[in-house]
Amino acid sequence: AAVCAIRRQVDLVPARRASLNEALLRAAASGETEVRASAVEAISLGDADDLQVSTIAGYLGDAEPMVRVTVAEKLGQAGPGQRVAALRALEDAYLRDADDRVRTMSLASLVRAGGVEAVPALRRIAGTHPALDPVVERLTASLTAGVTDVNAALDEAFGPE
Repeated sequence: AAVCAIRRQVDLVPARRASLNEALLRAAASGETEVRASAVEAISLGDADDLQVSTIAGYLGDAEPMVRVTVAEKLGQAGPGQRVAALRALEDAYLRDADDRVRTMSLASLVRAGGVEAVPALRRIAGTHPALDPVVERLTASLTAGVTDVNAALDEAFGPE
């Protein structure tokens, strides 16, 4: 709750966003799972510098899946200047994480952050996780066919829930 209150205050003063990200990264180092996840969720990725993006990506190694899912979702918001680092981190998380929720969010965020630029990574991860391989194949096909609406591609690839 405190993290959200701070976020709302800083949204009123855009010049404070960079310092807020630093404070949120310190909060993300907390011992409490919910605090770590909330802090990562509140970070403004658009205002993050390369070091902060790298630090956020480092939380993909957190012991708690809830935190890793939140980090993967946050990296899906990467902008053009952060895209390469985010795509690498998300591909790595997809390949190495044992939690299906983390892999699923990493896959979705890979496509959200990269769009057609995610196709090489999709080709590299194809065949590595049988449960998600059909989704990877559908996403690769959609993006190589020229689909530009990544949310539509994700909805089609993941199908009805």
